[in-house]
Amino acid sequence: MGGCDNAFDSIKSEVSQAVWMYYSLRNGIWTKVSEFPADNDNFSLRGGEATVVKDGLILTLGGVNKKVFEEALNRNAYLASSLANQSDSLILRMKKEAKEYLLHDIEWYKFNSTIKVFNIKINSWTISGRIPQTALAGATVVGNGKVIYVVNGEIKPGIRTPKIWKISLEQDD
Repeated sequence: MGGCDNAFDSIKSEVSQAVWMYYSLRNGIWTKVSEFPADNDNFSLRGGEATVVKDGLILTLGGVNKKVFEEALNRNAYLASSLANQSDSLILRMKKEAKEYLLHDIEWYKFNSTIKVFNIKINSWTISGRIPQTALAGATVVGNGKVIYVVNGEIKPGIRTPKIWKISLEQDD
């Protein structure tokens, strides 16, 4: 779930919105089983977290905004292309954006606050709600099926929170 391809030469970086499953240790077979829910085209689990909450159910939270993160990752490629095409206005804009990237308010980065659950038995997603405190990248998540703990994480690029959140899980039996 999540991840991204790094930019290379003329190939731009892309944040993945696919779910892959590893089926065979012997044969090394990966199979794409799902895409992220279509409720938000910019949803991403790059930098997101996941934990098993029940047999076959994976709770996901956090992650960067696909569009914002891809633009940041690809800025150097855009800048190189602008230099080759001698586009002065684009060059100035790209340099300004690069200089200001880490200076925005937390909300500008649009980290994901949606809690989603992936059911591996039927390869489908359920949206479980929003928790603003989980709009993090690179947090640690641990759980035991009854509660999960979300430990720190970035609230924006380069700024980590020291906070820990406890989320109680409702059990449907």
